[in-house]
Amino acid sequence: MKTILLALIISTFGVLLLGYTHFGIDKGNMLSSYNAYSKEPQQIGINYAYAEEFVDYHNTHSTFKRRMLTTKVVKWLAATFSIELGAAFLMINGLALWLCGFVLFFLARQLGYRIGESLISVIVFYVSYSILFAFFVTNYTYDEPLQYLFLLLSYLLLLKNNFYVFALTFLLAIFARETSLLFLPAIFYIAASNKHKVLFWSSLMVTTFFILFQLVYFRTGIDSLHAEQSFRFTLWKQNLATLLFRTETILSFLLVLIVPIFFTFQNGLKQNWKRYFLFLILINSLVVVLFTEARESRLFALPLLLFWPRAGNLIVDFFNHYWKNATSINLKNIVLMIFSGFLVVLTSYWLNEHYETTITPIAYNCNLQYAKLTALFLGILLYFKSIQLLTKYLGQSFHAYQE
Repeated sequence: MKTILLALIISTFGVLLLGYTHFGIDKGNMLSSYNAYSKEPQQIGINYAYAEEFVDYHNTHSTFKRRMLTTKVVKWLAATFSIELGAAFLMINGLALWLCGFVLFFLARQLGYRIGESLISVIVFYVSYSILFAFFVTNYTYDEPLQYLFLLLSYLLLLKNNFYVFALTFLLAIFARETSLLFLPAIFYIAASNKHKVLFWSSLMVTTFFILFQLVYFRTGIDSLHAEQSFRFTLWKQNLATLLFRTETILSFLLVLIVPIFFTFQNGLKQNWKRYFLFLILINSLVVVLFTEARESRLFALPLLLFWPRAGNLIVDFFNHYWKNATSINLKNIVLMIFSGFLVVLTSYWLNEHYETTITPIAYNCNLQYAKLTALFLGILLYFKSIQLLTKYLGQSFHAYQE
């Protein structure tokens, strides 16, 4: 009971932190009334009108209309309780993100990790760039909270061999956003490896039902869909058009994935989940760069559904392994610390001088601030890791130098 209460408290603080980043600081986002162009003092609050406009846009646009789950649930809540669409959108996504933290905790526990490690995983989820700044202009989050919730539930049910309920939650994840199908190869692999016929056929039926539903339900809008798809096939030119766009695409990827990549692959690719994590990063990133606007950083975050449940364990193992050597006071550590600090300062200087976004003004996002914090954290990780690398490649001579 205490464990459940602790998970609820951490998830609640996580959502409150999101509330602060979106409504407690003078930065613009799609839910806030903050106006970056105004020079007058402002009372920051919820911009219900813009949120409602955002919901209406997703209800009429040919591509987004096919991802009907979030829009249908938001409109149902607004109609049932006679509240504004903007308020319903905020409530649904806030609840979904809160439940994501709760489910993530039990998923980490189901994977065999300790309570402390599982709670760290929940914290990592809420401070990840694509979640902490979910509704900022360079993220434009809409369908992802419900998609993440149902994918996390599907993963948990898969581990519990509850394949019938899994089929339902996976179907809902696909209806929330069709990119959920990128997990299908892993599901079929698990089904084949463990001879789970129910899992295989239920997953196949769910996928077939989704495809047939899309073909039948949206047959009248096929012309607009073709026009939209034709437009999407040209977006790679925009993402790579100029140095500004290319830099923005790369930094968009790094903001979301650089730290998870470091923790996941620092010890190689021995585990199956790491190989599939790498596969998802490559495939998903390719899709994002070729067919979407890569400046929307949250699009790179889908593979993190494999990382987040394991994040606490990876972080604890890393610092437990390197802490003793890294915290010793000697000349070698001081030199490495200065070198790591120099790289952090150099990176921060470059970001200050050269970082731009194609979405202006820059006051509409926290990319620069988060990038600097990421550089600082990576500097610390580099310092810890470099000690092991020097020991590995210099061997006994390095130990003699330490003494």
